[in-house]
Amino acid sequence: TTTGYGFYGSGDLTGVTATGTSFGGGMTTAAMSTSYGVRLAMCSGAPTWASSNTNGGFPGSVSGTTRTAFSTSGAACAPAIDGGQHIGCELGVNCYGVDCDGGSQCVVRNAATVRATAGTADVAVAMRCRTGACASITGSTFTTGPLTRSGPTGIGMELDGASPSVDDNTITGPNGGLVAVAGS
Repeated sequence: TTTGYGFYGSGDLTGVTATGTSFGGGMTTAAMSTSYGVRLAMCSGAPTWASSNTNGGFPGSVSGTTRTAFSTSGAACAPAIDGGQHIGCELGVNCYGVDCDGGSQCVVRNAATVRATAGTADVAVAMRCRTGACASITGSTFTTGPLTRSGPTGIGMELDGASPSVDDNTITGPNGGLVAVAGS
């Protein structure tokens, strides 16, 4: 399996601050490949991403590929995502904007754009909070983007075993909220 990272961090990330910086997952073309703009794996501390941009990568249209703009896991990991643009993929199969998992207490606020895909994808989720993750999501815009093939999944915000406060956001499902699917 091929994996690409714009930024990878684990362990104690207390004091890490990224301001006005762009992180891209690059291009991985192998089937089942994965790439991340930012991946915080089982971290601790509260790193801050202020007005920074993340992109999960491209092209991603190869079988089973996954692109994630910003991904975090670990119950002691509490990153603050403050502003910026976070786009899962330009074009892809499985595209995720921001994915907080494993109890990670993400704070997403004043994000200009959190988008699953800028192009098209089979599975597109703008914001995911899973297994006790996410502390609060405020003042942000979440857009799924267009879907392609039959049987796709598009979600503006997914809460799976998580209970964050969600306040003053704009959340839009696939195709600008329209029910339309292109492709076969």
